[in-house]
Amino acid sequence: MALLLNVYSTLHTPSAPAFPHRLNHRRDRSDPELKPHLNGFQGYVYEKSGSQMTAHLYHLLQHIGRVQTQFSLEIEEENTDAFFDWMRQVNGICFCNDGSVISPEGELLATPGEGDITGSVPYPADALARKASNDAYCQKLGVRVANSLPPVMGEGEAVLRSAKEVAERCVALLSVAARALSLSQDEGDNIENIYSRLPLAASLLSPEEACFMAEPSPQEQDVINAVWRYEALALLLWSLGKIDKLSLPTEICDVDGVTDLILAEDTQSFIDAARLRPADEILDALDLCYRLHWAIREAGQRGEDIPANLSGSVISERHHALNWLVRFEDAEWDEVDTPA
Repeated sequence: MALLLNVYSTLHTPSAPAFPHRLNHRRDRSDPELKPHLNGFQGYVYEKSGSQMTAHLYHLLQHIGRVQTQFSLEIEEENTDAFFDWMRQVNGICFCNDGSVISPEGELLATPGEGDITGSVPYPADALARKASNDAYCQKLGVRVANSLPPVMGEGEAVLRSAKEVAERCVALLSVAARALSLSQDEGDNIENIYSRLPLAASLLSPEEACFMAEPSPQEQDVINAVWRYEALALLLWSLGKIDKLSLPTEICDVDGVTDLILAEDTQSFIDAARLRPADEILDALDLCYRLHWAIREAGQRGEDIPANLSGSVISERHHALNWLVRFEDAEWDEVDTPA
């Protein structure tokens, strides 16, 4: 008897099944119907899991949100072992005909009926290793991090923005932060000088940044927020290899130093020469930042001192920049979220 199965893989280039099967369809993020389908799948899983958020359900919903390829296929029961091996390879979960969702071990992740939830949401091996390493590092720092926090994406899941996009974002951020710094220090509005030094900046601004730059007298909080963008800029310059080491986020960056890294050459040359660091280094930084951000928010909720002299504002800006860089939830700059 043939089994109809739907597999949801988080990898951007998953391998095709090598066992006997009938492929009904395969679609990826280029298909405009996949994203609304995944949104509906998340709603289904949430409802069938009792509409009560738990650590397990959070992990499962996050997996569905990261899915990049869906397979619909039919197999014979004799090929189930090979099928589960392949599910592990593609970091997939499976929706079955009876409405249940199962892990690569064949254990329940969600069910519309009775049954014990015994399965674990799968993660790539490199993502789990990264989590373990950063958990140990946080413990060494004296920073308490919940073991239930999931890993961030693995290399096989990550689709980073291009070096050109990152370099252009650096130019935009410098223009915004430089104007804000001048305004905050009562040095007058230097916007004409900024656009003279960064002639491409105006065309690279996000919608919110464009509004800020066009506002003759920005609100004080908007100015403060924009000054903090130097920290996001420093992170992105690190991702381009312009800064050798990403220090522990305990103090603000060298504003003059990060400015000079861009102004040392003309804007177009800076963009054209941009090269990204290896993906594993960027994901290492993201995973650690995610855990530190959680620890800071948890300390705030408990009314405790921030651990290890960490700077919440620096971490927040780094997290924003990293989530944009890895296309977290496919969000553009102004819409980036930093859940922790």
